[in-house]
Amino acid sequence: MDSNKLLTMIGFFSEAAELAERIGFSITTVVDSNYQKGSYSHVVFDTDDEFINKQIPSNVFICPDSPDVRRMLYLTYNTGVYEFSSLICANANISSSSIIGHGAYIQTGVNISAECILGVCVRVNSFANIMHNARIGDFVTVAPNAVILGNVKVCEGAYIGANATILPNLCIGANSVIGAGSVVTKDVGEGTVVCGNPARVMR
Repeated sequence: MDSNKLLTMIGFFSEAAELAERIGFSITTVVDSNYQKGSYSHVVFDTDDEFINKQIPSNVFICPDSPDVRRMLYLTYNTGVYEFSSLICANANISSSSIIGHGAYIQTGVNISAECILGVCVRVNSFANIMHNARIGDFVTVAPNAVILGNVKVCEGAYIGANATILPNLCIGANSVIGAGSVVTKDVGEGTVVCGNPARVMR
């Protein structure tokens, strides 16, 4: 098999594993102390250090949903030995004028419109809609059915909840959280949690 299609999963998430296999990857290795091997034949490492010490060049995919955990793991594995693979569902609609950083996870039914830029290790879940000229920072998570309208900037590590809507021309601060179902009508500060319609600061 083409070595570019052999994949190491950092953490194991069955939905990501299924997508990886659907788009042609073969999962050879898993780094996860909680992994239940079952009927799979993957080589398993319990810790990142155990795997990294082997210095085996590999395509890796970072699974965890938490932006903070993805950031930590990216920094751990960003040594020049590993290539960060993206998992992008075949039926995602991504404009040819948009740019997707490495390590992305883009699920079924996602729409990414024209002139968008997504950073590294961004996770965009099922049926989310990112409209024109959006800027999505590194390690952002966009939950299912969220809508990010035109010219929105979402800064590094933010979490956009399921069914949330962010109105045009806004800035969502780094490490902030937008609650599920919220409608965001004004800028959100760094590290802020907002919920509701219209969204209000919770803490």
